[in-house]
Amino acid sequence: IIYIEKKQGSKQKYGFGISYAKKALNNVIQADKVNEFVNYLERFIKTMKDDLDKQQKNANDIKNLAIDDPIHVWHKGRQPNYYKSEGEGSSKKKA
Repeated sequence: IIYIEKKQGSKQKYGFGISYAKKALNNVIQADKVNEFVNYLERFIKTMKDDLDKQQKNANDIKNLAIDDPIHVWHKGRQPNYYKSEGEGSSKKKA
């Protein structure tokens, strides 16, 4: 069996997930086990939120580690504590 994965956008993923959710809900209603299904979904949602929080925390830790000890700082624009000498005027031309 060969599986071919296509890159999907968020709308396609949403549609794919909703189609399975509808099928599952129809089966649950026929079996009269809606409460069990809702409890399962609540546990699943809580687990996903916890996983996302861990991923976010790890991403923040990695960003903080990368910034803590830079090898060299590249300044943009004028150097810090740079004062123009008397001979240097502003670049604006007065009319």
